[in-house]
Amino acid sequence: MDPISRHLGTKNLWGWLVRLLCKHSEWLSAKVKFFLPNMDLGARNEASDPTQRVVLQLRKLRTQSQITWQAFIHCVCMELDVPLDLEVLLLSTWGHGEGLPSQLEADEERPPESQPHSGLKRPHQSCGSSPRPKQCRKQQRELAKRYLQLLRTFAQQRYDSRSPGPGQPVACHRTYIPPILQWNRASVPFDTQEGTVAGGPKAEDGTDVSIRDLFSAKANKGPRVTVLLGKAGMGKTTLAHRLCQEWADGQLERFQALFLFEFRQLNLITNFLTLPQLLFDLYLRPEAGPEAVFQYLEENANKILLIFDGLDEVLHPGSSKEAADPEASASALTLFSRLCHGTLLPGCWVMTTSRPGKLPACLPTEVVTVSMWGFDGPRVEEYVSRFFSDQPVQEAALAELRASRHLWSMCVVPALCQVACLCLHHLLPGRSPGQSAALLPTVTQSYVRMVLSLSPQGFLPAESLMGLGEVALWGLETGKVVFTAGDIPPPTMAFAAALGLLTSFCV
Repeated sequence: MDPISRHLGTKNLWGWLVRLLCKHSEWLSAKVKFFLPNMDLGARNEASDPTQRVVLQLRKLRTQSQITWQAFIHCVCMELDVPLDLEVLLLSTWGHGEGLPSQLEADEERPPESQPHSGLKRPHQSCGSSPRPKQCRKQQRELAKRYLQLLRTFAQQRYDSRSPGPGQPVACHRTYIPPILQWNRASVPFDTQEGTVAGGPKAEDGTDVSIRDLFSAKANKGPRVTVLLGKAGMGKTTLAHRLCQEWADGQLERFQALFLFEFRQLNLITNFLTLPQLLFDLYLRPEAGPEAVFQYLEENANKILLIFDGLDEVLHPGSSKEAADPEASASALTLFSRLCHGTLLPGCWVMTTSRPGKLPACLPTEVVTVSMWGFDGPRVEEYVSRFFSDQPVQEAALAELRASRHLWSMCVVPALCQVACLCLHHLLPGRSPGQSAALLPTVTQSYVRMVLSLSPQGFLPAESLMGLGEVALWGLETGKVVFTAGDIPPPTMAFAAALGLLTSFCV
């Protein structure tokens, strides 16, 4: 193609691209945020005219690297409805390293009215563009397949409850009894034709829920946002981890990808956060092709589950203002809200856990709420029976619980049931019946005894226990559950980390 024809062709192609993206302005804005996450895209940088705004966004993309522009053009061809002849022109002109001619600088402000000439010759062997979209699709599927397998491996290693922590008995991590889960009144996901709860029998107030009921097939007709409400210690975080483990083991077949985030960690992020940053930088980054992997997740959003643990921990006084402003800079809650409302990853499934209270405005009105009520008597006995694999010790532990109303009432709360079992695991050998309950008169003393039981030697220096107690008291007084490295003396940090009482993470 001679220089003049080439210039006329790219001028018309640019005008067609602008007109196409004017019809997909939201898609373009999302792609600009994806490719340019650190660029300020505030309203002051955008034109009031929609066409001019599209031109400015395209200019921002084009003035980055050639690789960014080429990747964007490939996204246009793969994700939008582009006629084949124009797709070939886009890929052959801007998708293979040729870039934009410098003469287009003057033309960007005034997109031409005419369409690209239908008589333009279709490139042949020089660009090899005809099979390119299929090759891109195949490559995208391969990259996505590798990433999904990486996600499962990551979840298996991180949330495998079969691996005991330091000083903990193997049974402690093999034991999981689901707490009582019940649909909340007025939020039961009914199937209107059959009069049934999604995935369950005819509903009554307080109908019990199994883990699989939370993501039943019939729930496709209702909300995809589920809120698990439960007081401290009822097992909200444990259930979230359990879901990750079950998904990694292939038990939640409907989901190809599962992501788990904790608001206590997201609270530490104050700058603007994009969805790709949330998924890839804060959870797990693909080994290659993050743009292609993210596009695959967008196209298969109905097979993605995102779990946000501890919604109540982000609802401090400043959060309500940030949630009301969709462009707030502290965006973890804003991002969560957009996922719930379907403006990001439309069709995905979202689950969040929270302590009871008024649901925040960032949640849609159609959410399904489920209450967690801890253990009843049969669940307590089942947990203890599974915790102690040795029959004589199992019977002795059950006898201690049945003989002590105090211990039994503790075990109604799943977290305290684990504490009580750890203490009994440490105390029962060599003790006469009834003595263990007398040594655990308060919850605080039970926690101290639990810490002792985690030590392989069964003895801990007083200064280590005092240091840990001071950190716990300081956290209680200040409302902190996450500490920086400088908050805790190194000896106390090493002591708590060795017993699995502290875990570390980086943001």
